Amino acid sequence: MVNLHATLWRFRYILIAATAIGILASILSAIERLEPEMAAVVVVKNSVPAGTELSASDLEIRLLPTDALPEGSLTEPREATGQVVATNLPAGMPLARSTLLGEEFLATAGSGQAIVPVHVAMDGTDAVAVPGARIALYSLPSGYEEAREAKLVTGHAIVVGLGATDSGSSIFREAESTRVVFVSIPQEEANAVLGYGAVAPMRAVIIDPA
Repeated sequence: MVNLHATLWRFRYILIAATAIGILASILSAIERLEPEMAAVVVVKNSVPAGTELSASDLEIRLLPTDALPEGSLTEPREATGQVVATNLPAGMPLARSTLLGEEFLATAGSGQAIVPVHVAMDGTDAVAVPGARIALYSLPSGYEEAREAKLVTGHAIVVGLGATDSGSSIFREAESTRVVFVSIPQEEANAVLGYGAVAPMRAVIIDPA
């Protein structure tokens, strides 16, 4: 026992140092948990409505916790400059490729669904076409048709994004102020929606989610 005490006494500084190292390691581990890993990403400075074309003045770099970042977050402002946002973004929101109108956004449709752009007339009916809304899309008869009833094109559309406003026309469609609305619809309805949409702007009617 005396020898054991003598040995411990000789190595007391080593034991104290080992204990201190263990305590320090525990403290550093706790600090790491309190201070999560950060990453520099692109965010919008102010709230931005859907359909906005982003400029360099809309963007800045901020350090944010990596655990809170959406997949595909952008790290360079030039990646978002000139791009159009598909949904309303609050100030400070990190930008991901899926929030910008492009291939990745269009690829977010679920199984059996398709995301298609439609022109919705800016006559008041466009006000219900906000991201997340369930809407029905109607096509109005042209002045050359005898039937005066609107045609229900789809009753299963979910608004997933908004594009820019437009006052242009096509070979078939007369000039009229419209907004491009991106909707998720069943794939089997895509041909009808795109076909009617090429002829005339749609009218949107909100559907009771119940």
